[in-house]
Amino acid sequence: MLRRLVIASVILLIVSLALIPISYTPARVSKSVDMLIKLDSNVTGYLGDFIGLEGGVIYIEDLELYGNLSCYRGIVMRIYYARSSSSIYLNPGDSQKLPLNDTGIYISLESAPTCFLRIWGTIIYNVYRYLWISAVSFILGLAGGIILLRALAIDLSRRASTRS
Repeated sequence: MLRRLVIASVILLIVSLALIPISYTPARVSKSVDMLIKLDSNVTGYLGDFIGLEGGVIYIEDLELYGNLSCYRGIVMRIYYARSSSSIYLNPGDSQKLPLNDTGIYISLESAPTCFLRIWGTIIYNVYRYLWISAVSFILGLAGGIILLRALAIDLSRRASTRS
């Protein structure tokens, strides 16, 4: 019985150690962006929400987006970074590169009835999809350690009782 407990705890500890590298291996994702934003009212939000990125911890490798305004007048796009902000004027009909460097920036577009803003380009990022495996690894390692300590305690109590 004691030998089975030790074998089970060692197996749990080995599986726990094997899962750690899997949980922290990022997946590289390249996504093409082509979206149309209707500007009938003020539009605000985070760039990651506009693009529709998947959840997880994200590291941006490359972000290159362009904008094209299809209406009769230009609008101002305000971009709020972590510690600063900037504004750019979007001319109608002109395609221009947007000065966006992260998906966590906040964007504000003023309203322009019957106008659409088309944003297109590519984004390349790394996402850690399997972070939940680290929690499973922790639980398996904890269980294996507890079982191993329990087996050692049983063995020590048996040896102490045979000596007396």
